[in-house]
Amino acid sequence: MEFKMDPANTKVALAYREIKCAMRSGRYAPGQRLNPDKLAEELHISSTPVRRALQYLAGETLVIGHPNGGLQAPLPTDTTLHDLYDWMERLLLITCPRFVNPSA
Repeated sequence: MEFKMDPANTKVALAYREIKCAMRSGRYAPGQRLNPDKLAEELHISSTPVRRALQYLAGETLVIGHPNGGLQAPLPTDTTLHDLYDWMERLLLITCPRFVNPSA
């Protein structure tokens, strides 16, 4: 589910874009609780659009609901970590073939 920008709700769209970019860049540690009031302060907007943006991000599983309420950055799963290490190994093999096969 991708967020469709609503021109009438530009603050929600702004919060959505900024938080999504921060999530993808790794700004928040895995499992870190996301405080809508603090995010709103950082973005210089009220907490209502931030809460709405977090709901959209939760729908995309970029933000995970916490059992005691609130939201948090998702924790990596075994599959996610395996894929990440596999990807890293492939990059190393492509960029550093002489370390894999010294005679090459």
